[in-house]
Amino acid sequence: MTTKPLPAGYHAALEGAAWYAIPQPGCLVISGRDRINFLQRQTTHDIRLVESQHALPTVLTSPNARILDVLYLLPGSGESITALTLPGLAAPTAAYFNKRIFFMDKVEIEDITHIYLKQILDK
Repeated sequence: MTTKPLPAGYHAALEGAAWYAIPQPGCLVISGRDRINFLQRQTTHDIRLVESQHALPTVLTSPNARILDVLYLLPGSGESITALTLPGLAAPTAAYFNKRIFFMDKVEIEDITHIYLKQILDK
């Protein structure tokens, strides 16, 4: 029995680094004083690890542990975090987040997908 050789990209990822561009992701801006605590309650990763040089992958789950979206978090300007969503999930993810903001939370969710996609498509 013969096996097919693995793609060159597979070996490159094992030996170094790999890069994958999400085709037309959604883009949300989560801002406000309580943004980190809010995201901490909603997702699976330690949000305090968001750094300026790296995207932090995390999973948005429902209360019964269903996967709703996979997010890549980046620090935004000021008191904000930018969240890249899977394609087509920005609006449902923003709606999900907005339903889970407690009345005392200082958090705002803004869907800027149209602005983000215009910027990357114009390049």
